[in-house]
This record gives sequence, structure tokens and C-alpha cells, in this order.
Amino acid sequence: TRRSSDLVVYNKCMDIVTLNFVYYFLIFVSGCLIGSFLKLVSDRIVKNQSIIFGRSKCDFCNKSLNPKDLVPVLSYLFYKGKCSYCKKDFSPSYPMAELITGLLFLGASIYVNLLNNFNLYSLVYFIFLITIFSLYVVMTFSDISYYIIPNKVVFLAIAIAFLFLTFSLLFNMYDFYQNILANPIGKYLIQAGFLKNHLLELFSS
Repeated sequence: TRRSSDLVVYNKCMDIVTLNFVYYFLIFVSGCLIGSFLKLVSDRIVKNQSIIFGRSKCDFCNKSLNPKDLVPVLSYLFYKGKCSYCKKDFSPSYPMAELITGLLFLGASIYVNLLNNFNLYSLVYFIFLITIFSLYVVMTFSDISYYIIPNKVVFLAIAIAFLFLTFSLLFNMYDFYQNILANPIGKYLIQAGFLKNHLLELFSS
């Protein structure tokens, strides 16, 4: 009986480990895929080109790249950093952007712990982090390649940060209010002005 119970515990632990591995692996791969797109954005936004329309092309022979040429990191390693058509060297900044974005996404998911702490705030916080990280990747690689940090990206980052801070403030106010109402002496605290003073401190911060 003891062995069977130990086996059940072991299987549950292995299921949790497997679930965590799959989850974090998918987050990392998703980050790498988005990193490939962000590198394209960092190039096109400086050149005032469309970031949605137009296929990825080799900068040297101008050939459109096939999906097999665009697998994050792996295509660069498989073709030894060269174009599959003209054999010219690609910049190592492409796999760097993919790996960095994948690691940033992975770090954000570990920090927020969304898998074990899923709620509205943690979900919004995770989306905020990966969005800000993505904008930083665009700014970084635009700066590295062209010595330009696009104002469009900077202003967008400021706007997103402002929206998240506003959401965070409102969420904390609502959560605090609910906690006070759940307290047996909560209504007396509200009548005494405790809630009002706390909200004023939140706004001033």
C-alpha cells in the first residue's frame, strides 16, 4: 500500500514537472518566433516600410525567404548563417533577437508565475511585461543596426506603461475596497474616512 501511494505521488510530481516543462518551452518558442518578427520590425520601422505587408527577403539577392528559411535560430544554424540562395552571410543579430526575446518571455513567465497564480491581474501583468520587453527589443536592434531609436516605439512604450499603471491603480483600489467590505469592522473604517485617506495616498503615489 505504501509503495502504491508513493507511486501515485511520484506520478503526480512527474505530471507537474512535465506540464511545467511544456508550458515554459512553449513560452520560450513563442518568444523566439515573436523575436524574429521584432527584428523585422526594427529594420522596417527605420526604413518607413510596412511591418505587416511584404514577405521577408534577403538583403543581398532580394529573394523572398521560404518558411524553412525563417525557423528561429535553427535556420541560421542549419544554413551556417548564410542565405540559402546567394550564400551571403546574414547578420548574427537575427538569431540574437530571437534568443533574447525567447529568454525575456521565459523570464517574464517565471517572474509572474502565471501557471500557478492565474488571475486577471497576473495575466495583464504578464502581457504588459512581454509587450514592454518586445518594444525594448525593437529599440535595441534599431539602435544597434542604424543608431536610431524610433520615437514611434518610445511613445508607444510610454502609452502602454501609463495604461498599465492606471489599470494597476484601479485594480488595487477595487481589491482594497473588497477587502474592507469583507472585514467585520469594514463599514466603520469607511465611515471614519480610512478608505478615503488610503485612496488619496494611492493617487498621490
